[in-house]
Amino acid sequence: MEHFGSLVFLTGDEYERILEQARSKDSQSWVSSGIPGVQKELASLVEFESTATQITEVAPMLIPGLLQTPDYMHASMAQLPDSQVGARVLTRMERRTVLTKKNPPNFTALIGEAALREPFGGPAAMAAQLKHIADMATTQSNVSVQVIPSGSQTFHAAHAGQFILLRFPKADPIVQIDHYNSLIFLNGPRDIAAHAEAVDQLQAIALSESDSLNFVASIRTELEG
Repeated sequence: MEHFGSLVFLTGDEYERILEQARSKDSQSWVSSGIPGVQKELASLVEFESTATQITEVAPMLIPGLLQTPDYMHASMAQLPDSQVGARVLTRMERRTVLTKKNPPNFTALIGEAALREPFGGPAAMAAQLKHIADMATTQSNVSVQVIPSGSQTFHAAHAGQFILLRFPKADPIVQIDHYNSLIFLNGPRDIAAHAEAVDQLQAIALSESDSLNFVASIRTELEG
């Protein structure tokens, strides 16, 4: 294992064993709770994102990690001990580079209106965060953003919380769910099918990409005003 601050990155045979367990369609879904477990699973998430061809994140309450600014990252980690924040921020900053590397994955962010309106870090920091989202969506052809508006009178998948659907060129898809102090990876066919269907349903009720960027701009104007 390699240690990066408070994070543990798996290498060698153990690393390959964990990745194979997560990707194998015959294995059961696996979860690790508590801060130490999250750190190991976070290392695997970094690897999955770096090898995926398609990443779709449903983010009803928080801006997706791949689109976060450093100020937003710090504000979203306020519950963590100070000793862990620095390493977590650096890791998340490294995760972001997957969107701008050579041959990057296609990234679709389905962001809840509530996430856009929560002024993490203060109005100025949140305005900068919204600008970054718009910049990524307009300058990176592999990044698309759709807003899920608030006010629905019926339940939809985003009400159940955040998840990421990752697709790979040669391996089976994986769903990652982020809870308060645990990361869960699902790879059963039923789980994948259910989350893929949820993505389709949410894209149908979300604003179009152009309307979403206009909506993001309007909230940014409110914050700057």
